[in-house]
Amino acid sequence: MDEIFKVFGVEWKMLLVNIFNFTVLLLALTYLLYKPVIKMLDERNAKIKKGVKHAETMQKRLQEIEDEKQNIISQAQKEAQETIANAQSLAKQEKDKIVQEAQAKAIATVAMAKRQAEDAKEAIMQEAKKELAKEATLAAKKILQEA
Repeated sequence: MDEIFKVFGVEWKMLLVNIFNFTVLLLALTYLLYKPVIKMLDERNAKIKKGVKHAETMQKRLQEIEDEKQNIISQAQKEAQETIANAQSLAKQEKDKIVQEAQAKAIATVAMAKRQAEDAKEAIMQEAKKELAKEATLAAKKILQEA
């Protein structure tokens, strides 16, 4: 074996010194360079995962808010339609009442009763329009405050 090393020009002492130097260099680079870089990459990877998770959470929350907004808008539209239907029903009831009273009166007061019924209908419609406008404004304010 010694002869093989001598043929190739390998010296035991130099080989051992080089192996020792390589081992020391390998350990130094592992502790001083490799581990800190791996630690930094792991921390960065954790931050990226946290950021992605946060983005997904925010996306879900945004969708929930969008769904809630749509629910509020549809509820406001439903309430507005109910208000309109109630106003129309009340106007119809009032109109029917006025017409019945007008028919009960004498022929001499029929013309005046019709005129009063029309005035009352107009006033109720104006009032209903005002109420509807107020309700729509309040609903819009509520939606804007919640959004």
